[in-house]
Parts: sequence; C-alpha cells; structure tokens
Amino acid sequence: SVGIDIESIRPIKNINWALENLFSAGDREKYRTLPVDLRNIAFITAWTKKEAIQKSLDLGLGRGGRENVLDSERILDLSGARYDVHQRKPFWFIQFSPAPGYIGTAAFISERNPVIQFLDFDGSQASAVFEQKIIDDMQPTHLDSGLRKQNNRIIGIQHGKQN
Repeated sequence: SVGIDIESIRPIKNINWALENLFSAGDREKYRTLPVDLRNIAFITAWTKKEAIQKSLDLGLGRGGRENVLDSERILDLSGARYDVHQRKPFWFIQFSPAPGYIGTAAFISERNPVIQFLDFDGSQASAVFEQKIIDDMQPTHLDSGLRKQNNRIIGIQHGKQN
C-alpha cells in the first residue's frame, strides 16, 4: 500500500529527542553535519519519509525500524521542483510540496515506476463532483493507490503489480 505524510514547515521542538529515539545513527550523523539553516527542513523532510514508510507498512511510528531516511541532496533538489521521485530499495519515494509551507512524502514498494498526478480544484460544487470521480477512478482493483488532499489539491499515486 501507499503511505503518505504531509507536514507544515515550522520550527520543531524536541528534535534532539526524536533524533536519538526514532532515527538511525547514520541519520543523526548526517543531521549534525548539515549547515544549521538546513537542519529544520531536513528533519521535517526525513520525518515525512519515516512516517510514510510506517504508514505504507501499516505500522505505528514507534514500531518501525530505524532505516536511514535523511538525504540532504534530495532536500536541496526539492527546493525548486514540484516533486522528486527516487528509489531506495525496496521503497519508492515521492517528495512534494502540496502547498506553500508544506512538505510531503509518499512511500511504497513496487517493481514498476510510479504514475503521479497532481490535480487542483477550485472548491466549487462542480469541482467537488469531479474530485469524487477522480477519487473513485483511482481505486481500480489491479492497482495499489494512495490519495491525499491538501488545500484543494489531490495527490494521486498509482503503481501496478507485476503479473
């Protein structure tokens, strides 16, 4: 299944506690070597990746592993892009910004490249009907799908299973 997490970009309290208790030693080391002005966004980006992994595996955050999720190069790449897709086996990751001031990550296991759709809606009744049709259409039985709505935008991810 697809796990998606979206967080607002904000100052984070208790980063040191989270790093020591929920992140790998490798992530802690990478975090400490980052320039101070990148640390907060790096933490939030890594947090969304960690939560997306746990959601895709149907685990609670504290019950998952301490896989390496902090990737400073991906944080810099995302700053000017609509989204970034990369694979770190066994997971595919899609990092995106659904609205100004937000960062999100979708995580899933797949042997195929993902198909990504970003759809914007104006909030009218007509767009609400169309939006529901998009949601219904994203649920075919032969595909795993993930949907997340934020500020009248739906982010949809589909990945097929190999036959």
